[in-house]
Amino acid sequence: MTQWTFVDTDHHQFVVGTRDADTLSVRQSGALLEVGPGFANVLTGTAYGPVEVELGVLASEPDTGEVAEWEVVEEAPLRVDSSAYILKMDGDQVEGFSAIPPGRYRIRAHARGRDSGWDRQVTVPVEQHMIWVWPDKSRRGLRQLKKIDNAWDESAQDLNPDLGTVVFIDPDGTVRKVDPTSDEVRQAHAARVLWDGREPSEKLRTRHISQNVSRIDRRLLDVFESADVEKLDEITAWSVRRACERAGIDHIDWVTELLTLVDAEVNLEGRFSGSLYDKLWGDKRIVRRIRHGRHLHPDFVEQDQAIATLNSTMYDDPLERALQTLAKTLGTYGLDYEELVEQFLEHFGPGLPA
Repeated sequence: MTQWTFVDTDHHQFVVGTRDADTLSVRQSGALLEVGPGFANVLTGTAYGPVEVELGVLASEPDTGEVAEWEVVEEAPLRVDSSAYILKMDGDQVEGFSAIPPGRYRIRAHARGRDSGWDRQVTVPVEQHMIWVWPDKSRRGLRQLKKIDNAWDESAQDLNPDLGTVVFIDPDGTVRKVDPTSDEVRQAHAARVLWDGREPSEKLRTRHISQNVSRIDRRLLDVFESADVEKLDEITAWSVRRACERAGIDHIDWVTELLTLVDAEVNLEGRFSGSLYDKLWGDKRIVRRIRHGRHLHPDFVEQDQAIATLNSTMYDDPLERALQTLAKTLGTYGLDYEELVEQFLEHFGPGLPA
């Protein structure tokens, strides 16, 4: 069912969530969505006044064909334990929308016109939002599918992840932040089985990074067992490009130049001056985003992690280089790492045992 009406924004936002949600308890943030337990804040360009909003409650995940029509699109997990509504910031329900039943969903928010009304109080809508929600029990985190507007860029430039906690995923899928020295984290580490019960060959077993890759998915190492240098170089180039695409920096000119060199199997050592991280932080076109890390890992800055994959291409040994870049690319995907695993196995692992 799809419905649309006008929603009055307050302090640059409105809410999709439950009436009792603490909308200040933000767990993941982007340039359009801030999400936490029971809510998603939708960030507007208009400071105060009406925006046009359409809400669609879907039966299953839609394709992304509509993305081209919008200026910014983000999606994120949304879990609601009671009925959710379109709400104003004071908690008042916006009439004209049906309730979203309790459940675990994914929300995809689309917006356009936010620059037109940036920081203004309006009486006539100048921006539009389309909100889609559908049932989803995956652990995928917040993801930006597109951004060509300027709204909310500056607010995300200097975010620093909390490295004093790690992500802990309960059996029911609930994501929490916990002390890395806590008993539950120690027990979770102790319960892990090295190599998933299948010890690899010596060339992989003697590399520490192989253990990290195996803990994510043991099948990944099977690809490396028989890979020749040509395939290892292909894995390196494929991994780095996936990471930069994921972080939304692949279109930046200097990143594009480096990716072209990696595709051509050119070692990046000596190909740039100074630190790539300094170059990233100094480029005001790039918005840095904090994302949830994987289970038992801390949160991270997505764009920093993508740059780490470029740095990893400078290992001399082709096997170490490919393992390191894949491991860091998996880190760039955070909670969505399973998406990358399936893409990797589909591309490099046909014929491997299931």
